[in-house]
Amino acid sequence: MVTNKALTELESWAHAAHQGNGDLAKQHLVTFNHLGEGFLASNEFQQRCQELYGRKLEPDDLERICQILDAIANIEVGQVQTYGPADDGPALEPQVAS
Repeated sequence: MVTNKALTELESWAHAAHQGNGDLAKQHLVTFNHLGEGFLASNEFQQRCQELYGRKLEPDDLERICQILDAIANIEVGQVQTYGPADDGPALEPQVAS
């Protein structure tokens, strides 16, 4: 599914940034952007956005999302270069509110 592909690209983007590999993170973000363009062209996606947010998403929205993600990766890469990779320890499990 294309949704799974988009999520996989974001996961790969985050991993590359976390490893300090800004060029690879950027490549995954470019691929995510191309997938996002497909979402914007999808009636199903646009209808879901309308239902959830009261509006359809526009190309400028996707551009801003990618800019935010690029800035996040840029900060992460800079921190890895300055301080080295973080020792994340064990993965955190999502907490379910009761």
